[in-house]
Amino acid sequence: MAGITDTTSFSGQTGATRTNLINLQEQEGLFFKKNWNVVSLEDFLHSSQQSLDLRTTLGGGVGRHLFRTNWTFLALIGGTVYTHENFTPNIQLESDQNIEGLAGIEYKSSALIDIRSCLRRWSFPWILRSWPPACYSETYFNRKLTNSFYTNLSFWDNYDSPPPNSKGNEFGISSGVGWTF
Repeated sequence: MAGITDTTSFSGQTGATRTNLINLQEQEGLFFKKNWNVVSLEDFLHSSQQSLDLRTTLGGGVGRHLFRTNWTFLALIGGTVYTHENFTPNIQLESDQNIEGLAGIEYKSSALIDIRSCLRRWSFPWILRSWPPACYSETYFNRKLTNSFYTNLSFWDNYDSPPPNSKGNEFGISSGVGWTF
């Protein structure tokens, strides 16, 4: 199994601060037993609301499918990741490089013929520092159209312990049209 997800959001209005979020996430998995797999995760996040120029997360772990059918699965993932964070200028933190835990859950369903749904939650509990863990949640619904096209509705929430004067959460809702190949 393999997948790449890109979430990009730009917003602004007259007289207010413009914000943007770019999150590129790649996940690969290789089954080594019936319901067990090895997972790798690469994540690159930019969030102007969180004063985050770039957070790079690289790592992986072991996943276990609690149940899996042709239409639905529920999987748990645990492991370790390395993170490197670059914040906007003039923000200094204890450390910009960390080893963190990886705890995740993913549920996907395509029980309805033309509709797919997914709920994904990643948590990165710190191993070497005591701040609250970073978390990323995503929920989406896809509806198949014709010829490999689909429409989607997505909700995401990105939480991190922010530097002073920055927001901890960035929440978004989006819709669009996509193409699978």
